[in-house]
Amino acid sequence: MNTKHFAALDILKTIGFIMVFLVHYSQMFPHMNYYIHSLLKYGQTGCQLFLVVSGYLMAHSFEQSKIDNYFSYFMKRYISLFSGYIFAVILYCLISEVIGLIGANAPFKSDLHVTSILINVLLLNGIVPACNNTVVPGGWYVGTMIIAYALFPHPLKKSRCLKKMMTFACACAFLGVALGALLTCCFNIKCGNNTFYFYSIVCQSSPLLVGGSIYYYEKEYGFITLPKSFVLFAFFSVVTLLLFFTDMDIFAPLIPFTVSLSFVGLFFLVKHLEKRLHDTKSIYTIIGINSFGCYLLHFCFALYLPYCAKRLLSISDDILFVLLIIPCFILAAVFGIAFNRLINKNTLFLNNMLIAR
Repeated sequence: MNTKHFAALDILKTIGFIMVFLVHYSQMFPHMNYYIHSLLKYGQTGCQLFLVVSGYLMAHSFEQSKIDNYFSYFMKRYISLFSGYIFAVILYCLISEVIGLIGANAPFKSDLHVTSILINVLLLNGIVPACNNTVVPGGWYVGTMIIAYALFPHPLKKSRCLKKMMTFACACAFLGVALGALLTCCFNIKCGNNTFYFYSIVCQSSPLLVGGSIYYYEKEYGFITLPKSFVLFAFFSVVTLLLFFTDMDIFAPLIPFTVSLSFVGLFFLVKHLEKRLHDTKSIYTIIGINSFGCYLLHFCFALYLPYCAKRLLSISDDILFVLLIIPCFILAAVFGIAFNRLINKNTLFLNNMLIAR
């Protein structure tokens, strides 16, 4: 895979980061314009875009024989996530403790119980509902990804072609709906958007499989034309918006699948764009390369910075939203890039320790 090819994937991760930043930033301005606020909620699907890219890269790794040893593959991914997440656990616990000491109501308060912290440090929060998203904001994504790294190579081994991969993706999507309906009807367990079930690997496996499907489509057929890419992106974006705003819990597990299909179109739109790229080290690829650190750290600037500004300034949500959005985003990107470089050094250190043993 050449540098420009990675550039396209990095652009997608940059778009994903912008989306998750906007949805979390907008949460601090509940009284802003209703229509803009509602539209920005769609930014939560940026996590599914990350998953699509991850599925693509895992399929590529498998085809390039980089997954010869499943345990070694899993441990490398585990260490790469652990290296950053451990710092995030410490950071957000400290922030919550400081805000608690001054007696303020934080936009996100970490669960400081030892059990919750330990489960998150070990990256087991993806299988424990009570700890899934309670220590690090957005921590569900890391918990789900580690399960994906453990499970995803196995369907890859069985479905090394487009048809089988898409069959798996469709099956997982509709299984998620059926199981969610069963849990809701029989056990009164909520399975709508922003629930543990929605964040679980059951619902989030379809974006990974769609990402793998993109890899095999590209391998077997090449490009989708620019008009078809746009139509695909637009059609499934509209379908996802309808599912998103109808707010019907029974159909919520379909959202990760339909939005990932829209990202198929987005992937090929970016692929057409990459032909025009001359600088593969521009800001829109640098953010993507460092997107994990940006994701973990952006909550400091999307949540806590606006929170502090609102406590100090008596300005309407609409005006404050406009005034702070660019400074908050720049800070999130700059500090996120620096944080990701720290993560990379920590990952390298831990990997060397593992090899030495």
